Amino acid sequence: MIQSLLVIGAGIGGLAVALAAAKRGWKVTVVEQNDRALGASIQNFGLVFPLATTGAEYEIAQKSLSVWDETLTGAGIAFHRGSVIPVCSDEGMAVLQAFYDGHKSEREVSLMGGDAARERLPMLSSAVQMALLSESERVIDARTALPQLTNWLQDRWNVSFQFNTSVQDLESLKTQYDADRVVCATGAGLKQLLPELAHELELSVCSLQVSRLQLSPELIPKRAVATETSLTRYASFTNLPETFSLRESIQQQRPGLLEYGINPLASSCASGEMIVGDSHKYGSSPEIFSESYIDELYMSELSRVLNFAGSLVKERWMGCYAYSPVRSYIAESVGDNNWVFAVLNGLGMTLSFGLADDMVAGW
Repeated sequence: MIQSLLVIGAGIGGLAVALAAAKRGWKVTVVEQNDRALGASIQNFGLVFPLATTGAEYEIAQKSLSVWDETLTGAGIAFHRGSVIPVCSDEGMAVLQAFYDGHKSEREVSLMGGDAARERLPMLSSAVQMALLSESERVIDARTALPQLTNWLQDRWNVSFQFNTSVQDLESLKTQYDADRVVCATGAGLKQLLPELAHELELSVCSLQVSRLQLSPELIPKRAVATETSLTRYASFTNLPETFSLRESIQQQRPGLLEYGINPLASSCASGEMIVGDSHKYGSSPEIFSESYIDELYMSELSRVLNFAGSLVKERWMGCYAYSPVRSYIAESVGDNNWVFAVLNGLGMTLSFGLADDMVAGW
């Protein structure tokens, strides 16, 4: 007998669960409160970033990458491949060297001096002294990719979507759709549907400022760009002893970056544009208004390593994602065939496919 699954939320988490279940023969329906996905999945960078992960999360990210590659091909989604972390300081070079020495045999990475990096990526600035290149990343324009992924799930895997559908509680929805199992994949919406769990997770919302730039084609690196600040945020780098000196250097020379949680990133879209940001501000609700000096700080930092000559800011917006200080993700039962699925560390694109596959495989 075919079992039926109801997924709440059409962001990347809900779509990942839908795909994993549909591949295993479940009859899947996805309900979404809006007329399309509008949350964290399309508000941020569209970056699948295994380089940022370590340990068990790296294993999940690798599984996600495999599913992403199958999905990008199957759904015909345009993407760029790889990332680069260019650095300008001695402290940054020390971190990159330590990471490369410890991981060059197990990760698809290369380390280059500034001149060699500029030969490979001419849009890097003359200030860049060293760059770490990784080929494990995938960069999509989430704004267009998620609708394509939704259509592919409908056409290839017979997943049904019900948009403009509000959810008050899990049990009534399970009864309405005669579902054998429900997965709540609403991100910050967990606070409304599962308030006790949200309290246990100390769930909050991380708000971030993001912009979309239009540049000359020769200035677009066609891969993700991270910066020295990224080395102080992501788990694959933060445990290195060399990172302490880098953090101290940033704090002394560019204190606003750490004070406002600014992690300058650039994500190249296949459309010929680039998404840049961002900042991190935590609270019980999303921030609505952006602050110009935040944009200036991350643009200034990115300008240290990239040539933005003639760039035009097309859009600015506030992104957000659900955040927990006690769990990076959750994919587990909350009783009565109700499950919850959420990535809570800002790496939803990176982890969701692998995490969902593991969860559904255990049913």
